[in-house]
Amino acid sequence: MIRFGFGELGLHRISAAIGPENHASIRVVEKLGFTREGILRDHVFTNSEWRNSVLYSLLKHEWNEG
Repeated sequence: MIRFGFGELGLHRISAAIGPENHASIRVVEKLGFTREGILRDHVFTNSEWRNSVLYSLLKHEWNEG
């Protein structure tokens, strides 16, 4: 997916907004080299309540294809 985004689509930045309780997804993006940027407060309305998201991003020049 990252290769497709940076290569085929020519993206400069890929971001991910992840629920703070989703530890598995957080581990995946951190392992891929994404940087934690901060908290998006009341970002998603689900199960009748507003929930925060943790924002991660990866810039093309930061990505190591290997």
